[in-house]
Amino acid sequence: MSDIATALTFDVVVLCVSSVALFMYGRLSALHPGSVYLFFHFYTVTLRLAALTLGALPFLMPEPLSVDEIIRAALTFDAALVGATGVWLYLAGRESRRTSRISQRRCHEALLLSPRLVRIVAWPTILVGLIGLRFLRFSDPFSLAKNHASLGGWDSSSWVLQIVTWAQQGSLMLHYVVGFQPLHVCLTVGLFALTMLSTARYVLLVWGIFACYIVLSKKQLRWPPFRYAVGLLFIAVLWFPFKVVTASVWAGADARTVVSNVVDYFTAAKSAGGTADTVFLDQAAVTMTLVDVHGELFYGKTFLPLLVSPVPRLWWPDKPHMNEYQHVISTPGRPMSTYGAITTLVGEGYANFWYVGGVLFPVLAAYLYGRAYFAAMGRPHNSVFRFLYLVMASMLIQVYRDGFVSTILFPFYAAMPMMALVVVHWAIQSPRRSPRR
Repeated sequence: MSDIATALTFDVVVLCVSSVALFMYGRLSALHPGSVYLFFHFYTVTLRLAALTLGALPFLMPEPLSVDEIIRAALTFDAALVGATGVWLYLAGRESRRTSRISQRRCHEALLLSPRLVRIVAWPTILVGLIGLRFLRFSDPFSLAKNHASLGGWDSSSWVLQIVTWAQQGSLMLHYVVGFQPLHVCLTVGLFALTMLSTARYVLLVWGIFACYIVLSKKQLRWPPFRYAVGLLFIAVLWFPFKVVTASVWAGADARTVVSNVVDYFTAAKSAGGTADTVFLDQAAVTMTLVDVHGELFYGKTFLPLLVSPVPRLWWPDKPHMNEYQHVISTPGRPMSTYGAITTLVGEGYANFWYVGGVLFPVLAAYLYGRAYFAAMGRPHNSVFRFLYLVMASMLIQVYRDGFVSTILFPFYAAMPMMALVVVHWAIQSPRRSPRR
């Protein structure tokens, strides 16, 4: 394990130097994409190397994962972090050289959100979402079975299942323009609870982050006050066992059983092989090795399923999976696709362009989201562009975790009402004219 300890030491140095450089010279803030990336790197690489140094074993698969594979992946992550940091420092330097005239023109020409259009989109979104929650999740068992049967093959379609998150999204859209009145906050918290019990954990993570971003943007804060930081920490702690909690609740377990299942989850997380939530680095390492064994890079073909993703699987049962390349490289000893394993942005880049891609993909993400960040911060809170950026930025953890495909999938599938609001403004309003109130 001495090699792991050396890799951990090197990683800590890279992470500390990158963090200090971004804090001092990168104009870092909570809304900056670098903040999420630093956290993601710390959680994915640093903490995992520390766990391995303390005696944890690599991710358990039929074909064991070697220490050398993990170290190779960790060093690739470190190189990607250095590259991303360099990009953000460059963008911060360029932004500081912009003249005040350019900044004033950005604000003057910004397309602003119309509260009227927001309400026109948000209230029907809330209504459809509430109907979806009632129809698909919160009816009596007999009615639920009947409702799901009436949908036929659409019962498992993401086009239908995403509707249960719409009420929450509609409420957040209203928060964006009117703020956080106590009664409205209570409604949103209730919708969070209903939605989280009804769908995947990303709802808690993505829209919890977006709600915090609204507060920071509206109050023009660079960093969250202590009470908001505590709230984010609570969301992070709750996110990990939430899959176990929801499964237990829907199975009819009592409170004691739910707590017991949560304890078992955290116990497993500390065990030799960890859980799927604690071994992102291991899974990226497996991806890199499987690509080598496959003997052929994908050169961008991993993105081809995006072209057919809008086609419902009901109409095309053999439609390629979004992680089709994982099915291609999987082996009986390392069945990545059947494990539901993730590749991370680094692993996705490696699958396409070897080590160059493993570093280039995070660097490209750093450039695109960094450019968007500085452009958004140069516009007022109620601008359409800043709203769009905050929606996209709240999903960054999914991009870093799953790859570039999430830059399309999450905004246009998981945030369909939000994107509809942006499209409506761009279609109706003139970029050079303030919206009619």
